[in-house]
Amino acid sequence: MATNETFAERLKTLRENAGKKRQEVADSLGITRASLEYYEKGKRKPDIEVLVKIAEYYKVSTDYLLGLSNAQTVDKDIQFICDYTGLSEKAVNMLVKLNQEWNVADCKPINVQHLVNVFVNGFIEDGILSYLSLYSNRILLNLSEQKAYYTLTIDYYKEHGTLDIQEVKKQIEKFEYNTDMYLFKLQKNIINFFDDFTFEIQAEVKKLRKELKEIISRLGGD
Repeated sequence: MATNETFAERLKTLRENAGKKRQEVADSLGITRASLEYYEKGKRKPDIEVLVKIAEYYKVSTDYLLGLSNAQTVDKDIQFICDYTGLSEKAVNMLVKLNQEWNVADCKPINVQHLVNVFVNGFIEDGILSYLSLYSNRILLNLSEQKAYYTLTIDYYKEHGTLDIQEVKKQIEKFEYNTDMYLFKLQKNIINFFDDFTFEIQAEVKKLRKELKEIISRLGGD
């Protein structure tokens, strides 16, 4: 999409999301209503001074308005992270918040770098993201095939009044089996990842649980 088209679309969306009328925004920016309408329709480009005023009015970056960034924030660090990683501004802000607030009882505070190392790097290195992409696409394809098959089969029945019942049942079972299998493989890979991630503490907990049960047994407990 051309920069001017992007600017026009984003300018209009920002105003509508803010619940503002064109005249109200134009008055605040010190321009005419007609000028603002031209900007929103991509018929005219604002000069630098007006562009800056618009960015300040909506509290977004000029890069966002021009389509050079998908992050609205004026924080250059967050903008860079969003554009480089593809993470949304909301997701990045959540990581920052977790870094500031998330403390687990008796555990080392979890910071952003730890989260990135464990979850982002872990998911990529262990191929979990590849599995997510692979099986999600297969599930979508399977659902699309089901939709097409069911539609054609129902249309055939409406037209001819008959169906090969056994063949239709086999096809339905095949679709359901494939969907369940893809979901199972997705779930299994994610569970395996978290099992590996928590393996050390799981081993300690199992050892302590076994020891405690032996004590209870010696004391005559159930």
